[in-house]
Amino acid sequence: MDPQQQFDNVVATYSANNPAGEKAVRIIPVVFHVLHDGGPENISKAQIEDQIRILNEDFRRLNADTVNTPQPFKAVAADCNIEFRLANKDPQGNCTDGIIRINTPKTNDASDDNGAKGVSYWPRNQYLNVWVVKNIDDQGSGGIILGYAQLPFLVALPPMV
Repeated sequence: MDPQQQFDNVVATYSANNPAGEKAVRIIPVVFHVLHDGGPENISKAQIEDQIRILNEDFRRLNADTVNTPQPFKAVAADCNIEFRLANKDPQGNCTDGIIRINTPKTNDASDDNGAKGVSYWPRNQYLNVWVVKNIDDQGSGGIILGYAQLPFLVALPPMV
């Protein structure tokens, strides 16, 4: 089954279990893995909290620039009913602030090949993992890479009660 079919199935399941059209906000716990070697890539908690704020404004369509939505997208632009929050429990159930800081040389030219993500990782079906690194390996392209992500992991939403 291709990713679009998987997504459509999740939406159909959610719609079937939520016939009244209630728009419950889904909370997504986020963990920031800050891989650093003592440099400016060791960003502050305030910077991380600000990024969470921006994500929430964008996904809840609360940002001030919604009036600038291009015409072709206006009909589908919507509040996604998703809220991102820094995780407050780790995978073992221990309290956390959702920020993991690890001093590692893998912050330099980070890539899947150098194992940067393997330094710190939480289950992707329970958390949104975000890695902060000094720079990302451009694989010899000479370009600048601003970010990359893990493959998505789709799970069926639980029935609404």
